[in-house]
Amino acid sequence: MFLFTRILASGVRVAACAVAISVVFNIPLAFAIVATATVAAIYTVAGGIKAVIFTDLLQFIVFVGGALFALGYILSQLPGGFDQFISIGNQNHKFDAFVWSFSWNDPQSFIAGSFFGMFSTMAALGCDQDLVQRMLTCKTVKESRKALVLTGFMEVPMVLLFLSIGASLFVYFQVFPDSSLPSRPDYVFPHFMKSALPAGLCGLLIAGLLAAAMSSLDSALNALSSSALVDLILPYKKGSVSEDKQLLWARGLNVFFAIILVAVAFLFAHAESLLWVGFKSVGYTYGGLLGIFLFSVLKKRNGSESPY
Repeated sequence: MFLFTRILASGVRVAACAVAISVVFNIPLAFAIVATATVAAIYTVAGGIKAVIFTDLLQFIVFVGGALFALGYILSQLPGGFDQFISIGNQNHKFDAFVWSFSWNDPQSFIAGSFFGMFSTMAALGCDQDLVQRMLTCKTVKESRKALVLTGFMEVPMVLLFLSIGASLFVYFQVFPDSSLPSRPDYVFPHFMKSALPAGLCGLLIAGLLAAAMSSLDSALNALSSSALVDLILPYKKGSVSEDKQLLWARGLNVFFAIILVAVAFLFAHAESLLWVGFKSVGYTYGGLLGIFLFSVLKKRNGSESPY
């Protein structure tokens, strides 16, 4: 179930990043998908989890730095500055953080969103090897716990930052109408980068886009290959398997899953909203994944309570 979940979710991420790269560089979407996957696969195969961690750290800095510069630039271009941003945003309900509906049938309602967020986060941080593998690299359990808590605190400012960029883009195009603005929301920010940003800032954001694409893909490839090797292949191999052979298997699986993710990215590349597809993809499987995990650790074993 983890493999299926991660293939779906990461394939959508690759497609989303490739769309932006395709628009900015004016290259075919198919080429952007394949190129992104190829580069990430090369350094993941070469460096494993160490390459994932070090490159993700650098990519995070570039990605967030580019986002902060983009938000600052958009606000600086508005004639009324920050006050105009707040005024137009309020008029168009861009700062309504919650849909105060308690209907289970509305996926955007407060109650549905809260429960989805709670259970999907439990599944992601407890059962998803893509995230768990990073905590397993910490030297002690205490360090892993600190990393987990820090992840929770970092989520809030990150979400606010990128939601603010979306709201500021809406205000910008209200003030400066653009007849060539794409109708699909996934294409709006790349169009803005290409048409409105100065060369230097555009270059920084292009680096941020590439960082987002690479960091979404490299950790997924490493998690998929390690999980497939440890949980599906090694238990059924007769006799011990040398570390050199395990490494060879892992590298081969990296390449295999890179090809699978490219195929999934092609499948979802033309979806109306890749963000919404990404949310729905994990919703299909995270519930079952979390349920199986909780059942396995909470049930009684041999007449005694679970140690968990």
